[in-house]
Amino acid sequence: MSRSTDEVLSVNTAPREPWAALSGLPGLGAVGAGAASLFLERSNSKPQILKYLFARSSYMNLIVSENQVASPGGFTLFYSEIGQKNVPVIVLVGAFQPVSPLYQFDFAKLFLSAAKEMGSMYTFTLGGYHSSEAGAERKIFVLPNDFQTYKASLALNFILASGQISGAAGVISGMSKYYGFRGGCLLAETTGDIPDKSASLVLYEKTLLLLDSLYPGS
Repeated sequence: MSRSTDEVLSVNTAPREPWAALSGLPGLGAVGAGAASLFLERSNSKPQILKYLFARSSYMNLIVSENQVASPGGFTLFYSEIGQKNVPVIVLVGAFQPVSPLYQFDFAKLFLSAAKEMGSMYTFTLGGYHSSEAGAERKIFVLPNDFQTYKASLALNFILASGQISGAAGVISGMSKYYGFRGGCLLAETTGDIPDKSASLVLYEKTLLLLDSLYPGS
């Protein structure tokens, strides 16, 4: 595998066409990563690995397993069915974020192209919104890319956010519109503690409600 190129290794085919793609990588409070893990742990079907993504930045991170086997760091796309409507989704997980804005841009193209190829219509990036006032009831902030997501988010009392969203969550969400996706970026209020499990749980629950409200299936 070339060090100068990105690679996608396909393992399985999704049993149903994924309707949405969710991205939850480590970041502020590990909120997005925790929420993504919950989408797999609480899946209505057994999560299934679909693809491995190896970006150029993957080669800067060496992952050592419990059996002391070393391999380049990468990202995994899982298939999952979630919520009351059994919404078919793909969930992106990984042990790190690409290390620079340039690598984040390259990785966003890799991820969005894979999601588009599999038929996804929506993409949502998951992360944390730092607040010194974060209490027991965490707020959810949204940066929607389309009017349907905007309306559904306001109906769930999400707060419209503005400004710069750093890291892969911001880059992927920003680029997704140019790939024809609906959706946006969802951020849970966090103290910044790692891991902030309370914020991850709220983000998981609220994202689930949003997906159920948007999904046209029964």
